[in-house]
Amino acid sequence: MNSVVRKEFILAVGICLIAMLFAGCEEQNLATVKKSKLIAYENRQLKEQLAQRGKKIEEQTAQQEKEIQERVAQREKKIEEQDKLLRECQQRREVLEKRFEKEQLAQREKEIEEQNRLLRECQQRREVLENRFEGEVNTKINEVVEIFSQSDEQLRQENDQLKAQVEELQTQVSKLEQQLKKSGSPAEPQPLAP
Repeated sequence: MNSVVRKEFILAVGICLIAMLFAGCEEQNLATVKKSKLIAYENRQLKEQLAQRGKKIEEQTAQQEKEIQERVAQREKKIEEQDKLLRECQQRREVLEKRFEKEQLAQREKEIEEQNRLLRECQQRREVLENRFEGEVNTKINEVVEIFSQSDEQLRQENDQLKAQVEELQTQVSKLEQQLKKSGSPAEPQPLAP
């Protein structure tokens, strides 16, 4: 834009110089004086137009710079908001994972305590029954122990299944994190499947 203004200015000055050369070479008569006055008037108008154009260019440049700065500020603000949402989602996920782990551990401990209690009871009963009846009672106690062993085995299998579910949930959480990273925008955390 500035080069256009400079070219117009140089052109106007050149026209003025040429007009002045022609005016100096000719005889000074009334028509020549009028022409030179007319040229001088046109030169002033051209200078005023150049000044107005320069001012408009400066105003437009300032306006464009202001708009660009506003757009940059808006984008930075959006990025900050997205980062904040991502941090909140990560914090929620961590809280949910910790809660899930605590619940799983508490449940396992209860099951183990219950099994230990049942095992102690069973052992106490066995001792009492062994003291009273040695023959048939031993057979029945062994059956009861077998039932508890099967129950224990079943609980272990359930425990293994629960471990597999925990690993599957962790895999799902990892996939969600990857999806979050790929998409660039945080998604609302979904509740974990029971």
